[in-house]
Amino acid sequence: MKKNLLLTILITAFLQYNAIFSQSIPNADFEEWQQEGSFNNPVSWGTSNFSVLSIISFNPVFQENSDVYSGSSCVKLETVEKNISGDMVKVAGLITLGNFDINLSTRRAKVFGGIPFSQRPSLLSGYYKYSTSGLDSCIMSIFLTKFNQYTKVSDTIGIGLFTSSNQSEWSLFEAPINYNSSEDPDSMNIVILSSDTSIFDTGSTLFVDNIFLDITSNVSPFIIEDEISVFPNPAKDILTIKLKSDNFMRYNYSLISATGQIMLYSKFHSQEELIDISKLCSGMYFVKIISKNHPPFTKSIIIN
Repeated sequence: MKKNLLLTILITAFLQYNAIFSQSIPNADFEEWQQEGSFNNPVSWGTSNFSVLSIISFNPVFQENSDVYSGSSCVKLETVEKNISGDMVKVAGLITLGNFDINLSTRRAKVFGGIPFSQRPSLLSGYYKYSTSGLDSCIMSIFLTKFNQYTKVSDTIGIGLFTSSNQSEWSLFEAPINYNSSEDPDSMNIVILSSDTSIFDTGSTLFVDNIFLDITSNVSPFIIEDEISVFPNPAKDILTIKLKSDNFMRYNYSLISATGQIMLYSKFHSQEELIDISKLCSGMYFVKIISKNHPPFTKSIIIN
C-alpha cells in the first residue's frame, strides 16, 4: 500500500519580542551548508531530511554543486519513496525558514514557525529547474503573519504562491504576494516543495537558487479581512465562508489547489456559503474572494 505524508502548514507565532528584525532571506543563495546528524542541510533552513532511531532514514534534500544557477551550490529537492513495514511511504523534498516535524505513525507532517520580518514585499522570486514524469508540480510559497495579542495566535497578513510543472532550463519564478490586511507583519516563512501534497510523484526533482524579495514596489492595503470568515480550518466535508456585508451579490469566491488549479468557482448566493469539499483530496488550498469594491482576499486552508 502506498501512503503519502499529509503536509500541514501552520501559521503560528514566532515569539521573539526583543529580536532584531532581519529584512532579507538568510542563506538565499544556498552557499552555506552544515552537517546535522547524517544529513547535510542548508544553513538557516529546516528540511524534510529525517531519520528514526538510525533505522528509517529519508534524505530528500541535497546540496547540488554541479548544476547551479550561480555560485558554487544550490539546493536540490527530490520526492522519495521507501518501504516501511510493508507500506510504501513517500516524502517530498521540502525546505522552510520555519520548522518541519513528522509523525510516521499517523503519516502526517507539519511546517510551523518562521523568522522575524516586518516589511511588505510584493514578490517572492528566484531561479529554479523542475522535472517530473507525472502530473506533479513544485510549489514555492511565502507566508507573512502577525501575532495577535488578543487571540494569542498569528493572523495571516499576506500569502504568495508559485507552482510549475516541468521546466528543463534555469528560469525565473515569481510569486506575487496577496495581502489581506493593511498591517505590517512580524514574521515570515518560506516553504518550497518538490511535490504537490496531493500527488507525490516519486522522483520529482526541483533545483532552487538565488531567491529574493521585491520590497521596492508599493503594495496597496487589503481592507476586507474583517468582513470575511472562512472556517473551520482544517476542514473536512464542509467549508463555510461567511460575509458580514449584506451586499453578498458583489462577491465571488474560488477554491484553488496548491498547484494553482481552480477547483471551485461561484458567486455568493447568501451571506453564508456552505461548500461541499468532501470529494477533494487532502492538502493545502487557497480560498480567494473577489469583490467589486475591494482588492482580492486570499486565505490558506487545510482539507483533511
